[in-house]
Amino acid sequence: MKMAKTDKADFNAMWDFFNALSNEFDYSGGLEDEALGKLVREKWGQHGAGAGASWRRVVMGCEVLIDSACDPAADTLEFKPDIVKAVEEQDKVTTLRPVDDWHDDVGDVLWWYPGEPPYCGSPLDTDWPGYHEYFTLLPEVDLAKAENNPDCKTCGDTHLTPSGQECPECSVIAHITAGELDVVLVEGAGKESHE
Repeated sequence: MKMAKTDKADFNAMWDFFNALSNEFDYSGGLEDEALGKLVREKWGQHGAGAGASWRRVVMGCEVLIDSACDPAADTLEFKPDIVKAVEEQDKVTTLRPVDDWHDDVGDVLWWYPGEPPYCGSPLDTDWPGYHEYFTLLPEVDLAKAENNPDCKTCGDTHLTPSGQECPECSVIAHITAGELDVVLVEGAGKESHE
């Protein structure tokens, strides 16, 4: 959802209006009707000035932001759990880690060197260049949640195996590229190629 962002002038108009009212009631014990009316007219403004022109943007902006981004179960302003998880995942895959932090349990990662595309693999690979000093973790991808995974036209299964693994039902190899599923036959399997 998009909406016009409330600017500082809108907030200032609202603060000015409500501070003026608050000050009058807190410190003077309240105003007579005529004086209160004059204060409200002055601070509320006319013809686009004052709190009268700003309150909808301030209140609606706050409501939209809270509804869209805040955890409905929390009593304080906290991000929704899925937003927290996305930020944590983003941090996890964008944090450069030194080569000394890598160990066998980490597995394949992206290795970075200035001016070069990343190398994907591990120091255990036979073709590992060996001069990379930093790595980032690979994101965790749940292929079962992908929206456009077509079923195999031969066996009816959804090929969610990693690219290059053979379907046990119909001997096709799943090739997953750019978020789409492209299935081709294993050479010599004797069945037609399909996508």
